[in-house]
Amino acid sequence: MLLFIVRDFTLAFGALFYLLTIRPTKTMLVQSVSFVVIPSCLLLIYVPQLIAIGYLFIAASWLFYSFKKNVITIFDVIVVLMLMVFSDNLAQLINNQLNTHSVLFETLWFILCFISLSILYKIFIKKRLYLLLLPFKIQLLLIFIGSLTLIMFYLNVFFLGVQDNKALTTANFFIQIIYIVLVVLAVSLFIKGLQQMQMIRQKEIAQQQFFDYMQALEQVNTDMQKFRHDYINILMSLQDYIENKDLQGLQHYFYTDIMQMEQQTLFQSKMIGTLENLEVVELKGLLSSKLLFANRLQQKLVIEIPQTISSVRMNLIDLTRVLGILIDNAIEASVEIANSVVHVAILHSHEQAVVIIIDNPLQDANLNISTIFDYHASSKGEGRGIGLVNVEEILKNYPNVTLNTRIDKQYFIQELQIF
Repeated sequence: MLLFIVRDFTLAFGALFYLLTIRPTKTMLVQSVSFVVIPSCLLLIYVPQLIAIGYLFIAASWLFYSFKKNVITIFDVIVVLMLMVFSDNLAQLINNQLNTHSVLFETLWFILCFISLSILYKIFIKKRLYLLLLPFKIQLLLIFIGSLTLIMFYLNVFFLGVQDNKALTTANFFIQIIYIVLVVLAVSLFIKGLQQMQMIRQKEIAQQQFFDYMQALEQVNTDMQKFRHDYINILMSLQDYIENKDLQGLQHYFYTDIMQMEQQTLFQSKMIGTLENLEVVELKGLLSSKLLFANRLQQKLVIEIPQTISSVRMNLIDLTRVLGILIDNAIEASVEIANSVVHVAILHSHEQAVVIIIDNPLQDANLNISTIFDYHASSKGEGRGIGLVNVEEILKNYPNVTLNTRIDKQYFIQELQIF
């Protein structure tokens, strides 16, 4: 009995750390044993098994939620518990079919099935969930569906599989197979629908960004026409200061009146000139929106595109998502640093390869690069740090794209190479 308990808890917690991409620390392991494993084992001995399993689910959900600070973590706990039940039934069925009746072989089949199913779940389902920005209500819906499935599994085990009967074991297995297939199909269709909705939303954002760019271009043309019309009057207004050699008054008038009045026109004109060499409209729209965003925050953003960039070998929706996250992070990290400048450079490295470099001054000299891609690893407060995880998941789909992160002379540098 003790051997099975140790086996099950070791596999379950190992799977959760693996699925949630958590590097377990000593503190985490102590908390897991103290708050989940020991109480659950005691409950398994002294109270009905369903109550013990209920406590295990609640305690494990709370514990891993505290590690990740993300509600969807509870769904992973549900999946692991379901895979435990399913793998146990599958191992029993294989053992019965082979007529081995060996606890050792059944344990080996159980471990093999559980590990295989956990890996398949992470590759084909969890990976898609990570790439989606699931609204809170959708996360709760997934947890509700998963909870109903988990309850069905355990009721099925306790009410139909209490006897050691091959027919009941087989019936249990096929009932669970049908239910799993239905749930996986429903969740897959659900995820596919969300992916399509998010793609449409991303395209709408890209179109809006390009529309903003076109509006800025039109406004620059209008303002320049007005400036050409009024420049003689503006020059005449300087005449008195020049004739009276009032340099101090001229400086005050020029910087407080003329420059303030034309500042937005000059900024938009500079923005248009900056993006002149970029022929990819989606990127042009994104960068123009980031220039406007930085301008609103009074953060200096310098974009350099010395060569003509007409195409990139990456899906433009994914590329704009990645660049949007990286540039936003750079701007937000620099706002509180006086006289800071964020640089973005886009250039050809060789042939059709494109390199995009984003750098910003570093406020935290002790920043650990090895942990910045961990879920919720952020210096910007609780509930942050999801963006870089999404970047990493997106880039896994592109073997021709690499992201190099480094710190050089108090600058945090992200270099995206697209070959």
